[in-house]
Amino acid sequence: LVLSIYPEKQNLLVCLIFPFVFHSYLLMGYYAFSIAAIFFFWALGYYIRHQDYFGGKEMMLFAGLVLGVFLSHALVFLFFGAAFLIYFVGTSIFSLVTGEEEGRLKQVLSRLWRVAVSLQPALFFWGIYLRAVMGINPTVAAATYYKMELVKFLVRIRQLVGFHHEMESPAYYVLFALLVLLCLVALFQFIEKSKRREGQWLDIFNPSHVWVFIALLFLVAYFFAPDRISAGSLTHRFGLFFYLALLVFLATRPMPRWIQLLSLLVVFGVLGYARMVQGSFLKKLNEDIAEIQEMSPYMENGSTVFSINGSNNWVHKHFQLYVADEKELVHLNNPQCAGQFPVKWNEYSLPECYLGDEWIK
Repeated sequence: LVLSIYPEKQNLLVCLIFPFVFHSYLLMGYYAFSIAAIFFFWALGYYIRHQDYFGGKEMMLFAGLVLGVFLSHALVFLFFGAAFLIYFVGTSIFSLVTGEEEGRLKQVLSRLWRVAVSLQPALFFWGIYLRAVMGINPTVAAATYYKMELVKFLVRIRQLVGFHHEMESPAYYVLFALLVLLCLVALFQFIEKSKRREGQWLDIFNPSHVWVFIALLFLVAYFFAPDRISAGSLTHRFGLFFYLALLVFLATRPMPRWIQLLSLLVVFGVLGYARMVQGSFLKKLNEDIAEIQEMSPYMENGSTVFSINGSNNWVHKHFQLYVADEKELVHLNNPQCAGQFPVKWNEYSLPECYLGDEWIK
């Protein structure tokens, strides 16, 4: 995506993406959400490279990539739609006002209807999906965090913490400080450039600067949008995409070479420290999984099971399916049957389940 915006710039700041590859949701096994981020960048990059020659072939390929975003994760498709709308409107304004070619308005309008047609398949299926999911679970709940808590989460980049906040955060404080430094340098560059070139205020809508508005959109959603809309844990997902959009902006800025080298050094340090800390937890968690799987030989195929988490380790709540990974079992506590996935329990036909004399809902 970065090279699609400015292919001639060889900016080492593109390496800032690597710490964010190992975000919390990937580490917790949210693979659909993580895969959708790939299609998010891929689809936007493809559009940017081909927007000036957007024919039938480009329309079909773009439609396929956008459909890939939706099929991977419906929430990321919403993120994509918001980001794409801001990018299209911003760059179209920039093109119309600063372009010298005749017929620029006609070109923008032609691109508009072609893009609209390309988005229709994904929008159609997303509408059906959204209606079905909200029909199953229409819960909308605000985040329970205080605003100051959300600020603290951003500063320590909680969106990257996988297992232990206090142990992992030191590296992310350094990463956050680097991002602040880069933003200040970019702001200083913009102010200096504006002083030298009066009347160039529309430069804020160029293909790089428009990512600031996309980042700000996700930042506003992080602070004010609901944390649950049928599915939960939305707040920190908004926060993650705020950082991803910010990285696109920073990686397309002409930074001094010493800052690029400093950034590369910080990235290596953060990755090394985080992998070391998280590796120690993964080793123990692998042992926990092996212990859970030892129960498998005692469970017959066709059994109905209900998992109970008695651990105070917050990560273990995601481990409840490991005992049934090689068995043909009916797992009553299967989160993949809660409504947002292709399978949905018929709750009225489920057998009654008791723990001792207590009925488990």
